[in-house]
Amino acid sequence: MTVLTASPFLTPSLSRQGAGLRAAIERATAELASGRVQDQGAAVKGDFSALSALDRSLSRLDGYAAATSALSFTAVAMQTALKTMSDTADDLASRLTSTAALSGEAQLSTLAASGAQGFATALAAVNTSAGGQSLFAGIETGTAPLPRPDAFLAALETAVAAAMTAEMAKTAIAGWFADPGGYAALYQGGDPRAALPVAPGEAAQLSVTALDPALRDTLAGLATLALLDRGLLSGDPAARAALAAGAGEDLMSAVAGRVQLQARLGVVEEQVTAAKTRNEAERTTLDIARLSLIEADPYETSARLKDLETRLDAFYTLLSRLSGLSLTGYLR
Repeated sequence: MTVLTASPFLTPSLSRQGAGLRAAIERATAELASGRVQDQGAAVKGDFSALSALDRSLSRLDGYAAATSALSFTAVAMQTALKTMSDTADDLASRLTSTAALSGEAQLSTLAASGAQGFATALAAVNTSAGGQSLFAGIETGTAPLPRPDAFLAALETAVAAAMTAEMAKTAIAGWFADPGGYAALYQGGDPRAALPVAPGEAAQLSVTALDPALRDTLAGLATLALLDRGLLSGDPAARAALAAGAGEDLMSAVAGRVQLQARLGVVEEQVTAAKTRNEAERTTLDIARLSLIEADPYETSARLKDLETRLDAFYTLLSRLSGLSLTGYLR
């Protein structure tokens, strides 16, 4: 519809009337499309208390949604990293239980090399980042919790440098991993993550760090094989075979800890999923309640829009006729 602005009969009053009709049509069209009234103040008769309370509740649910999404993402990434570590450790443990695997220096060297690679893989899993955040570094999410393999093993080698037998090496390695000045001193992460609120009165926490015994014990078994690959107890095949067998036993013993850790993460995942489901149900209820306060009746809005369009058509028809009048015709 074109405004006849050139008409000498378009007085300020008629101009305002035309603008008012067009604005009313725009409002009605928007209300029909969105299902919500444009003037919320009129809809609630000036009392915004109920609407504000609903908006505050919906805002809190937005916060819970962000927390549950972050926790779910992190928990899944942690489970994936743990699976990588477990698959690596379980494969090596199985191979180390075979007598044939340790029957000769060549076989042992092959296993030690596999162990070194497995250690690097497991360490990379512990140092994994997801979404730009380190998984097992606690609150220090921008930092890898442990050093790279070479630096890690160099620190451990210092602790076992004096070992002359398999038993001495095994004791030294276990002591280093348990000593606050050993493995724990390499940890560059921070305290465990704080719990996040996931629903009214409920919080969930992913508190696992690289200091967890399940991760530490698995790395200890794999690091033992990596040290053998670097020449530990070289020249004493029997001692090397005994230490490798001990590493296999340690990896087998660490299985229970890893399973328990995965179960702990699974409990958090279930808690977060349940909270998310409840929050989504509550959001649906609140959205319905909010809409009931500001909902535009589609039938009334449609009828009003049709009436406004009819009136605007009549308005332009009138202007068109007035514009077609000559001065002589007008004076008649």
